[in-house]
Amino acid sequence: MARLRAYVANDGKVCDLIKYKQEKQHRMIQDEIKIEVDKEIKRKQKTYTDVWNHQTVAGSTRLVDGMYCLTKKLRGII
Repeated sequence: MARLRAYVANDGKVCDLIKYKQEKQHRMIQDEIKIEVDKEIKRKQKTYTDVWNHQTVAGSTRLVDGMYCLTKKLRGII
């Protein structure tokens, strides 16, 4: 309450303060939603890449040849 009185005493408008707080809360909610969506995308992407890595023949045999190097480049290891 004291902060509100000080804000008004310093020529601050209460409507602007309330609008700022609502916008800040809205941004926080949007950020939380973005974080949850990013986590879900990363989880699904990890599942897909794990399945893809185990299904490639060159990746499972560990032979160091052109195909092995190519699959590592595609996975982003090298």
